[in-house]
Amino acid sequence: MPSKIALALIPSCGLLITYIALSPQSANQSSTSSINETNQPLKQRSDTPLQVESVNHPPNTDTDNEQSLSQFNGFMVIEKPQWKFETGITNHVKSLKIQIANGNDEARYIYAKNLRYCFNAPLDEARFEQKLANAYQLEDSSRTIEQITAQFEYCQGLDRAELNNVLIHLEQAAASGHVAAQEEFGRTTSKFYMQLQQGTSLSRNDYIARRDKFLAHKEAFLISAAKHGSIAALKQLSNSYHSQNYGLNGHIKSYALNKLIVELTNDDQIYNRYSFFVNRQFDQLTADERD
Repeated sequence: MPSKIALALIPSCGLLITYIALSPQSANQSSTSSINETNQPLKQRSDTPLQVESVNHPPNTDTDNEQSLSQFNGFMVIEKPQWKFETGITNHVKSLKIQIANGNDEARYIYAKNLRYCFNAPLDEARFEQKLANAYQLEDSSRTIEQITAQFEYCQGLDRAELNNVLIHLEQAAASGHVAAQEEFGRTTSKFYMQLQQGTSLSRNDYIARRDKFLAHKEAFLISAAKHGSIAALKQLSNSYHSQNYGLNGHIKSYALNKLIVELTNDDQIYNRYSFFVNRQFDQLTADERD
């Protein structure tokens, strides 16, 4: 039974997906004591139907980030560090920055995740009160108010300049091969990226060029994360290909990825959802496209 997946983007043939059987190998333990598993071991099913200026260089997709991989029952499982602190971010910023300066990609990822969480948080009392006032206008405001309050308390000590660097840190960690950072960068929308780029001040041609450059980096990061076994990356790639965000034949690539997700997932909800996608797409493809 295979234990790793290789995905190769071949210009003339689209996305070629193959299983590669590998013997079990040891992996380093994560340096973070608390981790969350994002994926499950490979599972065979017999019933399966067959934003920022720093984003200016290709990501290092060949980097083997063994620290983010471990063995679980002989199969590759991706782990990512616990990024949220019980006591808020303030008391941890200095330590994270020191680790980042020393080249710690996991610390950079954790810092970036905190910046993203706090990006829309009220950073002062005036903004906090204004957000609460707006929330009270909602019919069901209790949950919103709870979230606003939690963010306000958690994010104290950060400033807007720091928050605006969120994609710089995330992109640098992803370019170094940190799988969780690659996966997280893949969740970044073009709208959010261009917001940080002040894209509204660009000409139409410059706007499109910068957005397309971002999308190319995003795709490369997701492919790299998928090579390391990230189900979340596979799902994002499938959705993007289905939406024709990445060139031609997106519907074929999406179908192939959905079949792969069905084979790999150990989550019944994901299995049922993507089995439905596979069956629906199967009826829409020609015989040649199904092959």
